[in-house]
Amino acid sequence: MLSFANVRGGKAFAATGYMLEHNPDTVRVAEVGFIQASRVSRTAGYLEGAPDAACNMIAPGDDVEERTREWLRAGASAVVIIDADAESVRIHRDSTTTTVNDILEIEDVIPGWRLPLADLFA
Repeated sequence: MLSFANVRGGKAFAATGYMLEHNPDTVRVAEVGFIQASRVSRTAGYLEGAPDAACNMIAPGDDVEERTREWLRAGASAVVIIDADAESVRIHRDSTTTTVNDILEIEDVIPGWRLPLADLFA
């Protein structure tokens, strides 16, 4: 587990495994995961449960829709899917999907954090 940034209200983790289920064990890796401060633990290895926000890039052969459903079922508040080829970003919630046009922000999950898409796709 690599914590790479303290973000107001929590921590962001790069390429970290999250134990979503036991028996059988289901571990998923988010390219970037954010966990609110109240949930950050000091344990090593996989983090238990889903991050509050999971961010994944679309990869060839990846079943993005199924992975998104797994994150949401496991308790993620938001799943951010980045499609670098199309230079597009979608935010998935339990019941909605939003296409991001200029600034990526999830204020209720990561207060005060904003990422202009021009910076992401530069």
